[in-house]
Amino acid sequence: MDDSTIPPNGTEQNPGNSTEKPADNPKNLMDDSDRTPTIASDETNAEMPASEESISDGPNAQTSEDMSTDGSTSDTTSTDISEGPDPYNLSELWAPVPLVQTRTQMTTIRAATRPPKDKFIRVMKFDTGDGSDVSAYVNCRPVYLFEYTFDGDMSPKSYYVRPGTEVANVLAEKQRLTEALLVLGVVRHGDPFIWELKIPNGRNESADKWARSRLNLAAIAIDKWLKPVANLSGGGYDYEEPIADYDAPDWSKFDFDKAIAVACKDRIIVDMEHDAVKEALGL
Repeated sequence: MDDSTIPPNGTEQNPGNSTEKPADNPKNLMDDSDRTPTIASDETNAEMPASEESISDGPNAQTSEDMSTDGSTSDTTSTDISEGPDPYNLSELWAPVPLVQTRTQMTTIRAATRPPKDKFIRVMKFDTGDGSDVSAYVNCRPVYLFEYTFDGDMSPKSYYVRPGTEVANVLAEKQRLTEALLVLGVVRHGDPFIWELKIPNGRNESADKWARSRLNLAAIAIDKWLKPVANLSGGGYDYEEPIADYDAPDWSKFDFDKAIAVACKDRIIVDMEHDAVKEALGL
């Protein structure tokens, strides 16, 4: 071929093909290692086997030691969900050991002359005997009751005055003492209480009527559940009985002497220096 037919760019013309092949550019002569790698598509990655280098890179890196001989990975941290108790196996729910039973220790107990309001109550069986000796009293205690209402209080607070003391003689002379009988009662589904049953003394007819009504109510409550209802016009107590047949209280859970000790705590007066006595007598 004559040199005059070769174009200046050094590319030989093909008469049958109009596409020209560009001459090698110096930029295209770079090594493959210097070129920016092309990101393969998902289909390309799926067809290409992962190299050892690509496995070791990234957060989910795996080494060749993690690969089994057949190419699968060994999962050493997986948990078999079939392990553990069967939630539908009811036989595993039986508890052969009984739960620990407890007994409530009384640290405070209500003590008042009036019975709890709007509650069914029972009273522990008691007996005053012939009244000649304190040992004849069973599940009850005779006391000298002194009541005083402090400024700001809505109802009087009761105290028990030690017999034979100066303060007992002074309060008795001023007719500020009342004989009473302490008995133990319990509220339906509730706590025990100390009922201060006043003994009629003949000083006040209306007060004696209420006192006799409470004594009668307490005697009835020994054998049946009842709800005391004050009858203001009649000057005494009526009561309601439950329609349901409630079980009797378990008196073995209560210790009468301990209940009395708890109720009397901070309520015993032994001298004239007690705040209630000084305020009541203006000392």
